[in-house]
Amino acid sequence: MCEYAEKHGNRPAAQEYDMDESNIRRWRKKKAEMQKQPKRRQVGPVRGAQSPELEEEVVSWVLAGCVVSTLSIITKVCNLRGLFLHVICVSKC
Repeated sequence: MCEYAEKHGNRPAAQEYDMDESNIRRWRKKKAEMQKQPKRRQVGPVRGAQSPELEEEVVSWVLAGCVVSTLSIITKVCNLRGLFLHVICVSKC
């Protein structure tokens, strides 16, 4: 991406990669610093599920053919954990 910006400019690069022009400028300034850093590789998830039993129950609920949306999954998890949904919605919205 930095190479594209160097060749075509910050604004065209921002449009090409669908991001803010300020990010392109910041990354171009830090290009040398970023290239010195070792490349990180992540294989698989960084950590496991916090509650494997809860995850299995939600997965089986979804695979059972229930209508699924983000809100319905959050509601199901809250119901299984015995939490109140409005607490989560207030903190997320």
